Amino acid sequence: MRSKKKAGKEITILGFVSEVENENDEFSGVKISTDDDYYYVIQNKISKLLENLIDEDVEVTGIVSAGADGINYITVTDYEVLNLDYGYEDDEEKEEDDFFSDDYFKD
Repeated sequence: MRSKKKAGKEITILGFVSEVENENDEFSGVKISTDDDYYYVIQNKISKLLENLIDEDVEVTGIVSAGADGINYITVTDYEVLNLDYGYEDDEEKEEDDFFSDDYFKD
């Protein structure tokens, strides 16, 4: 996963943690996918913690660099797990609650 990289700057991104597999379908690390791009996570002590957050939304701060292969890499310096509520279940429950509310059946 490592290659020659241009030095980057520290940024904060919001994204989704997913695993990276090698050619043999074996776990080889994690990446952060954003709406616009994805960033392979350079292994360090903090990235080891991200391995336990696969399929989670996170806010990640780190040093970004572009590899000679055109791939973005990030050396994570800090992260926070986001508890994003997309509201899908809540909206359905609210609609059901409205239908069965006492006001609905009043004369």
